[in-house]
Amino acid sequence: MKKYVAEFIGTFLLTTVIAGAVMMDALSHASTANVPFVVFLVLMVLVYTIGPISGAHVNPAVTIGVYALGKIPGRDAAGYIVAQLLGAIVAAIVLLAILGHVASLGATVPVPGWGGIRGAAVEALLTFGLVFAVSMTFHPKFPPLASGLAVGGALGLGAFWGGALTGGSMNPARTLGPALISGQFTSVWIYIVGPIVGAIVAALVVRYLLLEEQAEPSPAAKRARR
Repeated sequence: MKKYVAEFIGTFLLTTVIAGAVMMDALSHASTANVPFVVFLVLMVLVYTIGPISGAHVNPAVTIGVYALGKIPGRDAAGYIVAQLLGAIVAAIVLLAILGHVASLGATVPVPGWGGIRGAAVEALLTFGLVFAVSMTFHPKFPPLASGLAVGGALGLGAFWGGALTGGSMNPARTLGPALISGQFTSVWIYIVGPIVGAIVAALVVRYLLLEEQAEPSPAAKRARR
């Protein structure tokens, strides 16, 4: 249960900070150039704080990717996703209570022309990069202290690259929470299908890479053969 509570809190904070940053920009009439940096910071902090408890997925797509990688059982994956969705919904309610109905509660909406297959492809590509980074932290040689920087950086870069096209969500919960409370469902399917597809492909690629790495004989074994 502690893992689920951690995922609820983490997704609540993630959605509050990221969607809240979009809303604050709308209120101040500033540009959203700072949002990718905010995205990077909040996920980095969450990885280092709740990571030891739940792994800090805070994203159904990440959980699906980690499940496809074989690193989490199906029961835990389902519990994680429910906790993440609830955390995002509660975050949207809190944002509505504090800031009002501004910018559709920070909901991710694609720009004209990017609400169909192209938008889903962008979200899939961005999520591939995020889940690839998350999954590679399972490599036995990956330095644990760098996990927050790697994962947070992947999300921040994705938000920077795709923000002008789809909003760079890469997270079905972060999109669905504000969408459900604000009633803004414009092309919401691309933020569900795209990230899930990208996550599964990334998990399959990393699974291949990790299996290849494990199959490679160690330097000691190579010396023993000589």
